Amino acid sequence: MAKIILILVSWVLPLALMAQSLSGTVTDKSTKESLISATVQLISSEGKSSYTSTDLNGFFQFKKLQPGTYTLQITYVGYKAYKEKLDLSTKQQRQVKIEMSEDARLLGEVSVQGRATRAEQKGDSLMYNAEAFQVMMGSSAEDLLAKMPGIVVEGGTIQAQGEQVQKVLVDGITDNETETSSFGKNNAYNVGADLMLRHRFLKEGRTLSLMLSGKMSNTDGDTYTDYLNTLYGLEISPATESYSQWKQTLNQQYSLRSNLNYTEKLTDNLQLQLGYKMSYTDSENDKKHIITLL
Repeated sequence: MAKIILILVSWVLPLALMAQSLSGTVTDKSTKESLISATVQLISSEGKSSYTSTDLNGFFQFKKLQPGTYTLQITYVGYKAYKEKLDLSTKQQRQVKIEMSEDARLLGEVSVQGRATRAEQKGDSLMYNAEAFQVMMGSSAEDLLAKMPGIVVEGGTIQAQGEQVQKVLVDGITDNETETSSFGKNNAYNVGADLMLRHRFLKEGRTLSLMLSGKMSNTDGDTYTDYLNTLYGLEISPATESYSQWKQTLNQQYSLRSNLNYTEKLTDNLQLQLGYKMSYTDSENDKKHIITLL
């Protein structure tokens, strides 16, 4: 029984030592408001870095950490960077509460009487307060979005928390809506044939065979799509534009394969076999797009 206990202990202790984790919350020191999408970096003593960001409650977590000493660094736009060394060699689950202070150097000579809420979660929508982000006069809406934490604007698309944004609202009003309706038809067929010829010579074990295989496929498709765009402005009535798109796809493919085999009996236990294979494929693709403005 003592041997069994020792074996169990020897297995359990290493697993327990490796099950380290670090979690915490990041808030504003003065208002106690959660800081959303703050960048959290954890650096091991060997210099290896891991990254994450805070969620809507300012929460972050690192799991399955090796025991050792780490450096925790947190950055957020308009705030002083936070840095702290943590010892994760003894406690399996470490929880920290981080309070960050605004950087007065970034505020300049502006007297701050109160700070507006930067983001608020309502249902499945994340609402940002544009007044809480400073941009230069004449800046575009894209410049404003790029200032918001957790928002990435690239190639005409907007991402929040790594997910693509489907709709942007300005004071609850969409700036663009698109409705689509489409229908299509496809015609396709495949035709194939195989031919095999075999000749046996008078000499035992000597044969000559030829196999031919052919295939033809054709795909012809048409797709019709109607688009209706509704453009909203803050001071004018909605404007609409519509257009239709016709897409035709033609795909043809031909293939031919041949296989030539020759066998010769050398001895009762030894046979010679020679083979030759050849294949040929030809394909054609044709795509047409026609757009008609209505």
